Amino acid sequence: MLRARVLSAAACLPQGRPDLARERLKSVLPDLTRVLGPGHPDTLSARLLSLQVRGEMGDIPDRLTAIRELIGDITPVLGAGHPDTLAARYCLAEWLNGDSHPDDAEATFEDVIATGTEHLGPDHNLVLMARSSLTILRHDRTGADSAVIDDMTAIVAAMERTLGPAHQTAASTRRLLTQWQSTQAGSGA
Repeated sequence: MLRARVLSAAACLPQGRPDLARERLKSVLPDLTRVLGPGHPDTLSARLLSLQVRGEMGDIPDRLTAIRELIGDITPVLGAGHPDTLAARYCLAEWLNGDSHPDDAEATFEDVIATGTEHLGPDHNLVLMARSSLTILRHDRTGADSAVIDDMTAIVAAMERTLGPAHQTAASTRRLLTQWQSTQAGSGA
């Protein structure tokens, strides 16, 4: 029943209802902690989801500290290569970049990619998303140079091969690559 309540909260996100997801998670987290314990993998996963939702909604005054603390709680229990640990580190990288810490974000993305590739494989969705985010960060710094476009071309190919060309992540990344290629072609680079 507890897992179903967490899944019910998660189901609100693709429906564009992060407010409802936040409230459902707020309701279930005390029960998860009481019944399963604070260090149980399901409790930690729900805490991660709650923190991601609240952090994106601006409900946490210092979201970087909060996600770092959660990473500290998750890593010893689940391990550095567990998808939830990597998702938390990916979230940290995204927030670092969004909060104007691109050097730290780049290093964190690189760590997620290296650890994810080692534990989950190079074609795991989380690894591909981290590669894409790192390439976008580098594009934002240097523009659409050929190395960045080559990297994103390889990422799109891997996404289409593993997720399918119609998958939302693959399709949106392909559209971004097409924009970069058009910009590069228009500039004569």
